[in-house]
Amino acid sequence: IGVQQGQETVRDYVLTKMSRLHGLVMNESGSAIGSATLKAYRNGALVSTVQSGAGGQYEFIVPSGVYMVEATHPDYVRALYTAYVPPAGEAVRDVIMYR
Repeated sequence: IGVQQGQETVRDYVLTKMSRLHGLVMNESGSAIGSATLKAYRNGALVSTVQSGAGGQYEFIVPSGVYMVEATHPDYVRALYTAYVPPAGEAVRDVIMYR
């Protein structure tokens, strides 16, 4: 954008408060699964990818909305779930993966 002396430039921005989607990834026995890959999709588009920690914990920081989350790990069957994340809030969703 070029600005010339004596001219005013106006830009409008929309600030979005982010929300938190988090939980634990575990197996059917309740043991933590570390290094699982989780992908959050909104309206079919990939929004974010994270890996679970050694204790199975994961966290997405995303705008509010409805998300389809896919969890994968080489030793387990893929898991899918849908979560609603409220505006400027949080949603907790644990993921159970099966062999």
